[in-house]
Amino acid sequence: EQWLNENCAGVEIKSVASLLGGDLEVEGGGSYAVPYVGYASLLVEIDGIDLYVPFLISKEKISQPIIGYNVISSLTEGA
Repeated sequence: EQWLNENCAGVEIKSVASLLGGDLEVEGGGSYAVPYVGYASLLVEIDGIDLYVPFLISKEKISQPIIGYNVISSLTEGA
C-alpha cells in the first residue's frame, strides 16, 4: 500500500469482492495468511506488451510479488 501511494498516487484501491464476487484468502510461503486491503489495476509492460494487471494491495511489505496465471496466460496467447 505504501509503494502504491508513493508511486501511483490517485490509483483507486477496490474491493476484492467486486472483482471475484466474494472474499479471497491468500497464503504466503510457510502457510501464513497475507492480509490485504483490496486490489488496484495497474498498467504493466512485460516483454514489450502492455497489460492492465490486478494487484492485491497489502499493508505488509512483500519483496518478491508473484505474477499470477492470468498475466502469464495473456502473454502466451497466440505464441
